[in-house]
Amino acid sequence: MRVSKRSALAVGAASALLLGALSVVAGQNTAAGSQATVTPAAGGSGGISVAYFDQWSIYQNAYYLRNLDTSGAAAKLNYLIYDFENIDPTNLTCFEANKASDSTNESDPNAGDGAGDSFADYQKSFDATTSVSGVADVFNQPIVGNFNQIKELKAKYPNLKVVASIGGWTYSKYFSDVAKTAASRQKFVSSCIDMFLNGNLPAQGGYGGPGTGAGVFDGFDLDWEYVGSPGGHTGNHFDPVNDGPNYTALLAEWRSELNTWGAAHGGVHPLLTAALPGGQDKIAKVQTNQIGQYLDYANIMTYDMHGGFEPTGPTNHQAPIYDNPADPMTAVAPDLLPSGTQDTTTLRVVARTQGDHGFLFFNNYVRNYSLPEHKGVQAVLKLPSETITVPRHPVTPSIYRLSRISIGRSTWTSVGRC
Repeated sequence: MRVSKRSALAVGAASALLLGALSVVAGQNTAAGSQATVTPAAGGSGGISVAYFDQWSIYQNAYYLRNLDTSGAAAKLNYLIYDFENIDPTNLTCFEANKASDSTNESDPNAGDGAGDSFADYQKSFDATTSVSGVADVFNQPIVGNFNQIKELKAKYPNLKVVASIGGWTYSKYFSDVAKTAASRQKFVSSCIDMFLNGNLPAQGGYGGPGTGAGVFDGFDLDWEYVGSPGGHTGNHFDPVNDGPNYTALLAEWRSELNTWGAAHGGVHPLLTAALPGGQDKIAKVQTNQIGQYLDYANIMTYDMHGGFEPTGPTNHQAPIYDNPADPMTAVAPDLLPSGTQDTTTLRVVARTQGDHGFLFFNNYVRNYSLPEHKGVQAVLKLPSETITVPRHPVTPSIYRLSRISIGRSTWTSVGRC
């Protein structure tokens, strides 16, 4: 998931509220010999509900995990994606650190190197007014921070599953490196499982240590932006030839190690999900006909299709639901069509990747064009510029549910806010 600002110690540009994902009909997916059941959403819609919680939302936006409870959002969720964790640039493993990224500088090739927010993760104390339980943290707890708040939220909503998302816009630089060989894949995956499932958090700030983070997460989400593509953050490593098959192999390693871990822990099924690009030039690098067997579901990033980053326009919808024949976007072979969510690229990605197990993103921000002389869709820009307008606290979580996608007819039977 791309959010323009990835400062570990400051609010991101997409606000602290939850990014709404659209869900498809629930069912079962066989992944490397393990059958995963996707639980239907509360309310009986037949879909499932997934949302993000931004690690940094507790700062400027003052949006806490408690807000998911008090707003009623948590009761409607099946899965919560906690974003983002990073990849150690030296060891190519999962790690924890308390270092701000240079996320405001899109031209810095090292913006995310060594960055992280272990303070937000498990060192920040919450008082009675901001904790899920309504009880203030105390000094001798094994962990505090968002991780402990996730534990409290799961205690209140025992059917809620939470996954740790690795990567994102600023933290994807080293995905190509960790996916490159069997040895690097094994080292990376095992390190993440040890840290975030076994809970062996590094001792920092008086918190953490062996086993202290156990029970926080139920699996992982991989947000590689982008596989085999130069379209990610400046400085990202990528291999246009080998990243595609290496990504598939990385997912296979994840699924294998997670199955082994689950078998050793009472037969549980740890989740593995992924954010996949909606842009045709990027999704063409992913082996969409192979990766579905390893994933519980995939999130398709069907936004940022257009915006002021296109220097001469024309203006267009940044998250189109329907294909627009006037959209000038060039199609990418072999079968991806020009634009839109409803009838083109995304449905084909979902069909080839997950069958009826894909999610479509709708953003909760807007892109503005500067149009001194022309207005409307397909207008030619005279003064190229772009801003992102986001809601400020207090906010209402935008959680949307798509109750079914009919792949054969390329139609949506129902879309609604829940």
